[in-house]
Amino acid sequence: MKQKANRFLSYVLAGVLLVGLALSLAGCAGQVQSSPTPPNNLEAEVDRPSTITETEGDLAGYNSENYTDQMRVLTSSKVTFCSMLYGTSAAITADGTLWMWGDNTYGQVGNGSVENVVSPLQILDEVVAVVQGNNRTAAIRRDGSLWMWGGNSVGEIGNGTNINVLTPVEVLNDVVSVHMDYNLTAAIRADGSLWMWGINGNGQIGNGTTEHILAPIKVMDDITYVSLCWDRTMAIQSDGSLWVWGENGMGQLGTGKTTTVNGTTIFDDGLVPEKILDNVSSISTSHYRTAAVLSDGSLFIWGGIGFDSPHTPVKVFDGVKYAVLTDYTTAAVKRDDSLWMWGGDMYGLLGGNSHSNPVKMLDNIYYVHLEEDYIAVITDDCKLWMWGYDEDGILGNGGGNTVDSFGNSIQTIPALIMDQVSNIQIESASIFLFRALALKNDGSLWAWGESIGYGYDKFTPSKVLDDVLTSCVCTLSPLNTAVIRSDGSLWICGDNSDGQIGDGTTQNAVELKRILS
Repeated sequence: MKQKANRFLSYVLAGVLLVGLALSLAGCAGQVQSSPTPPNNLEAEVDRPSTITETEGDLAGYNSENYTDQMRVLTSSKVTFCSMLYGTSAAITADGTLWMWGDNTYGQVGNGSVENVVSPLQILDEVVAVVQGNNRTAAIRRDGSLWMWGGNSVGEIGNGTNINVLTPVEVLNDVVSVHMDYNLTAAIRADGSLWMWGINGNGQIGNGTTEHILAPIKVMDDITYVSLCWDRTMAIQSDGSLWVWGENGMGQLGTGKTTTVNGTTIFDDGLVPEKILDNVSSISTSHYRTAAVLSDGSLFIWGGIGFDSPHTPVKVFDGVKYAVLTDYTTAAVKRDDSLWMWGGDMYGLLGGNSHSNPVKMLDNIYYVHLEEDYIAVITDDCKLWMWGYDEDGILGNGGGNTVDSFGNSIQTIPALIMDQVSNIQIESASIFLFRALALKNDGSLWAWGESIGYGYDKFTPSKVLDDVLTSCVCTLSPLNTAVIRSDGSLWICGDNSDGQIGDGTTQNAVELKRILS
């Protein structure tokens, strides 16, 4: 195996607070093919080396005497990965050092205090992946050990307590992937076993109870993929079987199990894993719905708002490569790379009319990002197309082609926004912030939409920076933008109330500032 991170997935799931959506695609230029299942910024998978080198000194203690030396090392090493969430920032440099700064209310920076940190601090070495969750941080080191720290109200750190953890603690070994959703944590080990801990109010850990779990427990074997979403868990085994458990209020588990209470029928939560499909190649989830594509290309969907929605898997389409969905609309890319959509016509997504049957929208699809009110598509010729609700100029075409009954500007047909696009990120932070970043094949970064961090709104794409690393992850948090340039330097702008920019101050920055390297 190569000594490097295999994949750093950067899709921030919309949660109860809808903290933001940062979708990364590295690919029209040919670097990384997008995953059929939308990647999650709250998870990471790593390819570990076959030879392990022991190292000394897990933590770099912070004091005024060694801080200058730490900064000297940091600025001489290239940044290979960055992440920002809830006002806390993290970066991994080429030598495997993990640096963190920003909001530290729960100890998620990992330096032993709860004081906010306004400049990068060295936290761990030999790190190949870092994952930020709800007020906590997880890191996988090169030897496969999983270290966690930060908020721990229901045992989500996994150290056997429910007390916040202010410095990294090792919770599991031989880990190849870690996944987090709100206060739930899961890890897959090299032997394929799935381990889970943390919140369990709906049985989402799958151990037959609803009691919170303070330390990792083994749930299943032979797991190749796990998804944590909205208090339910879904796992795919190596034979392609799909197993589900957890919250089932709208039939989203697909088990079909119900109970009648005082004349009212309700769906039963699943407290242990239950198999519902075989030969599954990918899945997609929204709050109340689930879709699965089988190896033969058949698409099954279940769950949804309203008791009349299917509460067991129903086949709806054939010849599908992958699908994405919201609670109201479904988009499927077929094996011939055509895009088909159906469901509710939220803000003109389906051309102005709802459709119960799939309607062809575009050909030659490379990537699809679907929201409830807009959609972004990259075709295989590197063209970016968008349509739907033009809130805050998120579509980037200067305004829609019509208005809806409420006077909202909407685009009912695909609008060409840019060409030569290799990476697109879209952020929807609650109802207050809509913006997009696009990386072109020439390394230039372009932005549009609501501008927190650029000084003014942009209703059409405007170039922000050149020489951006074409294969990097440009990570968004609700009020920040971070970019890694081709020289390995890290640039950040936006809100700095918690010191998350890392420039030693708490002053907001309306332009990208060079922070590291």
